[in-house]
Amino acid sequence: MKKFIASLSIIVLTLGPTISCASAPTSVVTPAGKAAYSADQVVSAIGIFQDAAISANSSKLISDADTRLIVTFSKGAVATITAAQSGWQSAVITALTQLQNALSPSAQTKYGSYITLIKTIVQGIS
Repeated sequence: MKKFIASLSIIVLTLGPTISCASAPTSVVTPAGKAAYSADQVVSAIGIFQDAAISANSSKLISDADTRLIVTFSKGAVATITAAQSGWQSAVITALTQLQNALSPSAQTKYGSYITLIKTIVQGIS
């Protein structure tokens, strides 16, 4: 359990700065560039979330079923973000809510704050 908590702490330290980086740097000046930068930040956060679930599963800290749900969400969310140039935010937030509701109570406890963190990142994108 201590190893799991340490792993999740690393995720928070990795994802936390992403929230403040949701706005594009000043060198990105076009609306398309800013949108692409923001989308990339969300895709990165989702990838970290997926990697953490896979790692936890290999240590038997999260079930195969919950891991499958997270990986399926991740693939779908990245596909949605990639296919849509704009307007993908509400679809990703809805998918995150559905994922959270579908996870086992144990996984909801372990990953609920990270799902909320990704939602916050997405909601911060205008």
